Amino acid sequence: YGGLAHNGRIGDFPLLARDILDLACEERSAGPDAVLWGDPTRFGFGFMLNQEARRFGFGPSESAFGHPGMGGSLAFGDPEAQIGFGYVMNLLRGELLIDERSSRLIDAVYESL
Repeated sequence: YGGLAHNGRIGDFPLLARDILDLACEERSAGPDAVLWGDPTRFGFGFMLNQEARRFGFGPSESAFGHPGMGGSLAFGDPEAQIGFGYVMNLLRGELLIDERSSRLIDAVYESL
């Protein structure tokens, strides 16, 4: 996600062409999610997009994209802040989305910028 947050590149190595990355991050669906208890979610052609609801959010940037994982894991990129973020834990919890541990880490990352 760090490379994707830097225009789809790691140094001179392209991960995704800019137009493909833009397409992957362009909103394609939004609204109540039948899997996630009817909570509103937003998706592009490849990534979950930043959500208004805190328990789905990847920080303050509207341009952030990624995906939470079962139990608290999370990865996302934020082109506006030019950061990639990944978190996995050694204690699985029952949360399907962003849990308290991830939220505190996200807050700490943005506070450090």
